[in-house]
Formats: sequence, structure tokens, C-alpha cells
Amino acid sequence: MATWHFRFHLVPRAGILLYYEELPEILRGFSLPPDDSFLLANEEDSPDYWKGTLDQEEIGRKFAGFMSARETRSKGVLRFGSDDGNRVTVWGNDISVAIDMRKVDLSLIVDILDIGRELDCMVVVIPTDRVVPPQLSALLAEMRDSIAFRFCDDPIGTLKKLAEERGLV
Repeated sequence: MATWHFRFHLVPRAGILLYYEELPEILRGFSLPPDDSFLLANEEDSPDYWKGTLDQEEIGRKFAGFMSARETRSKGVLRFGSDDGNRVTVWGNDISVAIDMRKVDLSLIVDILDIGRELDCMVVVIPTDRVVPPQLSALLAEMRDSIAFRFCDDPIGTLKKLAEERGLV
């Protein structure tokens, strides 16, 4: 992932409610700590919010309607877009999105959020793990507060601040 990527996941509302009585403001487990001091959990320990309901082929057709499909070496993974630009990855139990903040494509974002609403998903923003509705106004507010936005506005200042926060300077 590049610093200019604003990342989020589409997570089904019904799947979240299997684990929580109501929609949480924060849904932990999507972001990894910035210092890489983590242990990868067993797959059985991680909630599967899709619970086998994600039809990759059907969802892949939806994204292929407005994004170019990419080859992938991983079995069971569908990719759309480009590595350094806008990208959608559809796993067997996840849909992850990376938006290129260097040149924001609002039309693309609207199309992605339309699929999110059609699938009754919430948006889980990375790295904050905040849960927001799949609405453009909510996502734009999160984008404005993101490291990717700050990086595109002031790359050197943002990198310095990140290095300071991580004790690297």
C-alpha cells in the first residue's frame, strides 16, 4: 500500500450484527499496528463477517462493470484497478478498497459505494477502523482526515510527522 492510498473495507451490516448487538463505531481487526509488532491471529480467531455469503463471481461482475480486472497469483482472489492507483480486491471473506488520493475519482467512489449499499454493507476505514455508512458525504469526511489526504497535500511534512509519531527521528 502506498501512502497516497485511502483504504477501506466493505463489511456486511448483517455480519457485523452477528457479533455485536448494535453497529459499533469502531470495528477492530482490519488495521495492523504501524510498527509491525503484531502476531497474525489464527483464521478461526478472526470474525468472518461475510459467513460464506460473499459471491465472488457476482461481485466481481459488478466491479468489472467500471474497473479493469487484473491478473493475480493468488487463488480465490479477484483484483480490479491498479497497484499504484485505485484498486478493489475481492477475497472469499472480504472486499478491500484503495483510493488513489493523488487524483480522486468521485465517479469511481460513488460506483463502489453503490455496490456497498446494494450489498447492505458498512464502510470500515483504515487505519482508524471507524465504521461509517456507505454514503459519499461520510466517506469524504473520513478522506479529508486521512494520512493519504495529508500526504498528497504535504508529502515531506506528513512523512516527518509519521516518523516522529513512530519514534524514528
